[in-house]
Amino acid sequence: MKQLLLEPCFIFILLVISITNTPTCLCEDDARYANCRNAISCGNNNFNLKYPFWGEDRGSICGGPNYESEELTCEGQVPKITINFIRYRVLGWENTSQILKVARDDYWDNNTVCVNGDRNITFDNTQFQYDYDGLVNVTLFYDCPASSPTPTNSLLPPSSVFSFSCGGASVVYYTVQPLPSSYEAPCKIVVIPIFQTNNDSLDTPDRIIEALQGGFQIEWTGNYEECEKCTGSGGECGFDGNNFQCFCKDGPYSASCKEKSKVQLPTMIFIIVPTIISVALFFFCYYMVKRKSSLDHFRFPKYWVFTPKKSIKSVLKENFGNESATLEPLQFNLSILKAATNNFSDENRIGKGGFGEVYKGILHDGRQIAIKKLSKSSMQGSNEFKNEVLVIAKLQHRNLVTLIGFCLEEQNKILIYKYVPNKSLDYFLFDSQRPKLSWFQRYNIIGGIAQGILYLHEFSTLKVIHRDLKPSNVLLDENMVPKISDFGLARIIEINQDQGGTNRIVGTFGYMPPEYAMFGQFSDKLDVFSFGVMILEIITGKKNLSSYEPHRVADGLLSYVWRQWREETLLGVLDSSIKDNYSEIEVIRCIHIGLLCVQQNPDVRPTMATIVSYLSSYLIDLPTPQEPAFFLHERIHPISLAQESGCNQSANRSIPFSVNKMSISDFIPR
Repeated sequence: MKQLLLEPCFIFILLVISITNTPTCLCEDDARYANCRNAISCGNNNFNLKYPFWGEDRGSICGGPNYESEELTCEGQVPKITINFIRYRVLGWENTSQILKVARDDYWDNNTVCVNGDRNITFDNTQFQYDYDGLVNVTLFYDCPASSPTPTNSLLPPSSVFSFSCGGASVVYYTVQPLPSSYEAPCKIVVIPIFQTNNDSLDTPDRIIEALQGGFQIEWTGNYEECEKCTGSGGECGFDGNNFQCFCKDGPYSASCKEKSKVQLPTMIFIIVPTIISVALFFFCYYMVKRKSSLDHFRFPKYWVFTPKKSIKSVLKENFGNESATLEPLQFNLSILKAATNNFSDENRIGKGGFGEVYKGILHDGRQIAIKKLSKSSMQGSNEFKNEVLVIAKLQHRNLVTLIGFCLEEQNKILIYKYVPNKSLDYFLFDSQRPKLSWFQRYNIIGGIAQGILYLHEFSTLKVIHRDLKPSNVLLDENMVPKISDFGLARIIEINQDQGGTNRIVGTFGYMPPEYAMFGQFSDKLDVFSFGVMILEIITGKKNLSSYEPHRVADGLLSYVWRQWREETLLGVLDSSIKDNYSEIEVIRCIHIGLLCVQQNPDVRPTMATIVSYLSSYLIDLPTPQEPAFFLHERIHPISLAQESGCNQSANRSIPFSVNKMSISDFIPR
């Protein structure tokens, strides 16, 4: 009998008994409900910052439909929000009226109006609008020319204008008098609303600062009634990227939590049923063993062997550490992804990357998704997977790809994105069968990429250096809006940190600045350099790699464009497919900006904030660019280059004299 009890069958029986008699009410609240239940905690305020806001420990699914302008950060115990690239302090929030009280952070932090006042407040393309009740406008005048040092004239009398000295000859003027529609200002104008109650006696510097720091009110215009219905039923409000969601303890619903049935099964069922099953299995195993002539001849079937699986929480904890709790709502089951892609069929495969394959899929709710399935054997791909989830899960912007979720199951590492239908930018620039891009499309693509990088560097919760910006990592949606993708090589640095270093170089030759390629030093100027290369590629339709191919320039694109700059023949570099339908001013200005970005010295390269201002205003004078990095003073003959590359193809893909290890990212286009 003792030997009989040691049989695998009886061990299995004991395991079944222990499992089936475990209490059944060990379920936990839905992870999305648990995540969205918590308000954003920042400082000692009691604003109850929940829907439509997200950020910090609240995932983006807890936010509203316009997630880019609804992300909150906590800086110095002060909640802050960025709307259309202007950062505000949150001074109050009222759930019932959806009124948000804010003040421009630049005027608060500096305690002066002597700031870079070249950005007007705008709430275009957001769900916020002014709450005009009780507000008046203050107009500030910056950079008045020497020919007209004050903004006063017959339409704006001197008695209504006050001044604020910024040291030396620099003066900022301001007025609360409404400007006539026919008034033409010789200065830059910034209009900021203030409360009517702060409008008295603004004739001193202290009073104007106090009025600006008092802020103003804006209203969130989204549908808050559906959220009230959800919270009234015990749920928490959120948005899945397409539709409002009511996250309840037992899962998401479209409007409100359903009432659970009050009818519960008698407790005796949970005792009787497992007991009957256990007794039946016991006698079955006893019969099977006794009928054998020898116990040694009986072997427990392999497919009956029970191998306990790790829980989702333990897998997440193992891979993402302390970040696992915030990432749990993004976890997908493998079975859902198999159903969405017809079991990862070849018909659904749309691309192949350096660390795996990309599939198109359709979820049960009709959403189209792109699934990046990483190779199980790639250790580098595994590191990229973890990095990409940790980085992009906290980022939301119209010029970044949208991460819907990920899967860690059966040794699979899978990333799920919102599907972008128009392939990547490199297809439109370099593919032999490419459709033609108009200058209007190219100009908008340049501006969109710039806005996305600016968000990464200055306006996201994290300060992110992408490190692998290139056309194949920019996807285009159905409206040709660019989406920056592939954050596997990205690095997060402190907000107040200028640069970092590494002894392992990753990225793509042709888009790396010299300080990174040779010494491992990286900063936001690394992405600026890569962006400059992309500007020149978008304009010329040629790749920045030394190779004798139709879409490449023999001695490098940077050298080619720089020579045209010196010879004042810049329009000669323009892609011939554009023909005559373009703006010469825009083309030359973009080439000028591109050359500023690829300068040898990183200190003189502009920041992304400066680049965006260059692109948005022709009134800003551009500095003269210095010689670009990797400039070849002597031209390389195409034939000699082709012969040399034929002898040593790998020479084109390495950088000499580098003291660091290098990993070149070279993805097959989508």
